[in-house]
Amino acid sequence: MVSVLLRTEAPAAGGSSWRCGLVVSKAVGNAVVRHRVQRRLRHIVMDLMRHEALATDPGHTMDLVIRAFPEITRMDHAQLREEVLRAAQRAHRKSLRRAVRT
Repeated sequence: MVSVLLRTEAPAAGGSSWRCGLVVSKAVGNAVVRHRVQRRLRHIVMDLMRHEALATDPGHTMDLVIRAFPEITRMDHAQLREEVLRAAQRAHRKSLRRAVRT
């Protein structure tokens, strides 16, 4: 599950236009499994940030929260990256629609 919050403030000088938080509960597995999931997600998020796969409008920043579910442990890297990207883009579009209405 991915949630997005768009904020109307410019990113800090030299900083990124978005940031990410990870939520990996005990339902995912024991400590070793949870930390492995966190490392995998962190690697994917850093890759997305480097390649600017999730672009924000100028003057906006984006907060992204990724909540891991137990089935994440059965995904390979390509599946997980695609799922994170697709869910983040979907949440970003939903957040944009919500911002337009207000």
